[in-house]
Amino acid sequence: MNRFGIKIVSAATVIFAVAVIPLLGGCSKKQTEGKRVDAVRLFSESARLIRLYIDSLSSATDSATLLDLDARFSNRLTDLNFQFPSETDLDISEGENDTLTNLTIKYVALRDSLLYGFAHPQAKPDSITTDSISN
Repeated sequence: MNRFGIKIVSAATVIFAVAVIPLLGGCSKKQTEGKRVDAVRLFSESARLIRLYIDSLSSATDSATLLDLDARFSNRLTDLNFQFPSETDLDISEGENDTLTNLTIKYVALRDSLLYGFAHPQAKPDSITTDSISN
């Protein structure tokens, strides 16, 4: 301390503060940018996968095929999420999250609708829908 009560800082401490502390901040920014890149990749791959399985569900001809597709979708989505570092999904933007939510709702609605249709088949009419006498 000098005579004014101010603590004198060594030159090494000043050099450390000027040189190292900005580098630490730079590292965290790169990590954040890297997380965002991973989040965009996770979003893109998830959206592509959901769309792919929505198309596949549309062509299912029976409940066994539909349930098999649903199980494979669940496994593929789980495998996809494990390809990225933990908490990558937290860096997905709000708009991207809304897109994934809407695609998932569309997937579930289609799956449930098809399952209901397979469980409750509609009898096809055996007659025409117009009055044949007036024709």
